[in-house]
Amino acid sequence: MATITDLLAAQNIDVDLQINPPELVASLWKGAGAATRITTLNNHTPLIVKVIKSAAALTSVQLESYRVEHNFYTQGFAQTCQLAGLVVPTCCICDEYKTEDLISTSTSKKKKKKRKIKNSKIGKSKNHTDCPVLGNQPRFYSVLSDLTTTHPTQVEDCNLLQAKAALSWMANFHAIFTNKVTATSPPTSSSSTSSSTSTSLQRDHSGNLRGLWRQGTFWTLTRNKDKHMLMCKTYDAEIKSRLCKEHDASVLTPSVLQLGQRLNNAAKVIHQRLQPEYSRNKICWFTLLHGDLKGANIKFTQDNLNAGVYDFQWAGGGLNCQDIAYFMISAVHPSALIHEEELLQEYFIQYKSFLSLKKFKKKMPSSQLMTFSEFHMLYEIALLDFMRWLIGYGLWGGPAESWSLQKADEILSRIDRGCVVSEEIYEQGFEKGFA
Repeated sequence: MATITDLLAAQNIDVDLQINPPELVASLWKGAGAATRITTLNNHTPLIVKVIKSAAALTSVQLESYRVEHNFYTQGFAQTCQLAGLVVPTCCICDEYKTEDLISTSTSKKKKKKRKIKNSKIGKSKNHTDCPVLGNQPRFYSVLSDLTTTHPTQVEDCNLLQAKAALSWMANFHAIFTNKVTATSPPTSSSSTSSSTSTSLQRDHSGNLRGLWRQGTFWTLTRNKDKHMLMCKTYDAEIKSRLCKEHDASVLTPSVLQLGQRLNNAAKVIHQRLQPEYSRNKICWFTLLHGDLKGANIKFTQDNLNAGVYDFQWAGGGLNCQDIAYFMISAVHPSALIHEEELLQEYFIQYKSFLSLKKFKKKMPSSQLMTFSEFHMLYEIALLDFMRWLIGYGLWGGPAESWSLQKADEILSRIDRGCVVSEEIYEQGFEKGFA
């Protein structure tokens, strides 16, 4: 394996890690790897190196997510965004070391240890283990432009100005890919299909998604059936251990206390309502989702008027409202959530404006665009869908927790009046538009 300096040198990018030592930016989820900043000698440009360790305990779906991110950069999606004026990283290089390559390198390394080292001078015969950025036997690596050069501000919970900037980025992103990506569900697999094959079918290798997820987002029900089965138990345990201590009766109403069971019963119906196969959904509504628009993945200019976004591991097909629902729950401060309707209206106006640009007219007739009423209804269903995952995973807490619990309760109560009802009742309710 080559060092990171060798890999960059092949791209005419010179880096000397002794002159400009690497700077740790962040450790990745559950210790899987790290993001590190390095500086080039050419023009002192900072770059972000993202490395996933081969020894990281990753599920098959997590492994696929890193392949999805690489495809976002190598299959033209990032370039399409940049041509439309959207701020996303530029990828210098990215690759995956296959398991057999890692085994081969490890075996070769052991053989070298048995030999006498004739040349011990520093700087000669370097291999990948001498590179602190790549570390010891990486599984995935990518070198990306550093958005902080133009977008230095990052927050966990967006204020109103930041929320508007992020939603403006989403409006443009969703408009670019509306009706231009495959959004069909994977073919039905036989019971004999292996789990690895089943996982690979969750990505689209032949259609316009070109290796991205068929269903974007990490919380989709098809990838989280285990959490669905345990969500009632998880939620009840959290009520006893934490929620009762942090929220009063104005938040933890009887209907909110039953939210786990209610969302459990409604989960499949909610999921189906967001799929392209659902009779009332038009295929041309579907677009490309970022799939993980939390505060940690969004950066802002110093004046907070413009946003840039990175981390595309969960990019794939879906409805635009899914990105927005997740963003509102996970990345917007309650002081801005007071203006929820204003934010949704502004997003939708900008989304329609981007769609009306000349290059979109032939692909997306105005008569085919969803109305704001349809968008708003799907947004609320998407809120319920994410809350189903969040309750099953374990609530994050944070400033917007009260808002999200009460919001989910209010939406679902239009069907079940705050009580646990059957899946059939939810199906009938959503079919009527759950007004």
